[in-house]
Amino acid sequence: MHRPALEHEIVAKPALPGDIYTVAGADSAFNSPDGVAVDATGNVYVADATNNRVQEIAATTHSQWGMSMTAGDTYTIAGTGTAGHAGDGGAATSAQLSCPSRLALDAAGDLYIADHCNNRVQEIAAATGTQWGKSMTHYEIYTVAGSATGSGSRRRCSSAQIPRASTKSAWSGNALKALTTSAA
Repeated sequence: MHRPALEHEIVAKPALPGDIYTVAGADSAFNSPDGVAVDATGNVYVADATNNRVQEIAATTHSQWGMSMTAGDTYTIAGTGTAGHAGDGGAATSAQLSCPSRLALDAAGDLYIADHCNNRVQEIAAATGTQWGKSMTHYEIYTVAGSATGSGSRRRCSSAQIPRASTKSAWSGNALKALTTSAA
């Protein structure tokens, strides 16, 4: 889903230290934006929790995640807008999320999503290759920790259930160190 920027949604002033600027949201379709991440080129990613999707606000005109983007416009890059857990291993825009809450990017540009109500961490692969022991295709979404249907603590990381997944992350090279926490 593509949503062009409205004149009053995007501030075209440079950010100054200590100043706060609205980059999107005045008339945007966000509903409970939760986590935010920014990549090296300035693209802003928003975990749009109640809308069950992840949005990107393009910093420049470019192609990413299999779509052409215009600077200042907002794009849905993951989730259908309907809560659920279907679509693992397919196109990120065709997959269902449920209350995405936190986001993180690694040095390779892979996007990690704490899919809060599904008790899992999802990854949108930036490039085709093998990671976390899985063969991944660029622009597709994969469960890398937890499971919407799994349970137990002696399962592989990708099938164990993580109660109400949220992440705090740190990067060491290209490896994500994610700490999961439980919410009551």
